[in-house]
Amino acid sequence: MTIIAGNLPDAVVRQAAAEGQAILGADFVAQTGLEEPLSEAAQRTLEAELIGAHCGMDVGLVSEMVTGQRIWDAAMADALARTANATGMGVILIAGSGHTRNDRAVPVVLDRLRPNAAVAALAFIEVAVGFNGPRDYAPFFLTDGLPYDYVWFTPGESTGAPAARCG
Repeated sequence: MTIIAGNLPDAVVRQAAAEGQAILGADFVAQTGLEEPLSEAAQRTLEAELIGAHCGMDVGLVSEMVTGQRIWDAAMADALARTANATGMGVILIAGSGHTRNDRAVPVVLDRLRPNAAVAALAFIEVAVGFNGPRDYAPFFLTDGLPYDYVWFTPGESTGAPAARCG
């Protein structure tokens, strides 16, 4: 398989998040759905995830970070779709679990770009003490069920819900 970069340069993402997505090009923004707001639930879970992952950062930065995350998701989905179209082969994305969620991330954008593509989202989740099954982890993701098609549980040392390691 061919290995490709699936992201835009950090400087471009930061500029688009701060100044507006127009710098990404009207076609890219329209095709990937960036001009459409997230659902209220998707917006809430993304904001909470970003705040938690960045150790309670300045809430004033959340809006730009949400936009940046959405741009990354759109860029990765676009790269996958273009590569699949050009090669006629399947593609695999290796990304963090925030980018592989079925409810708001790369799979959603990819479905928009290639509606008939078979997509399966996998997340690696560290096992936590007291969590005995997949549904036990859903509240961490602010959902009723895990937002992935598959999860791969990895050994863990945590005594509670999966969380960012701060401090």
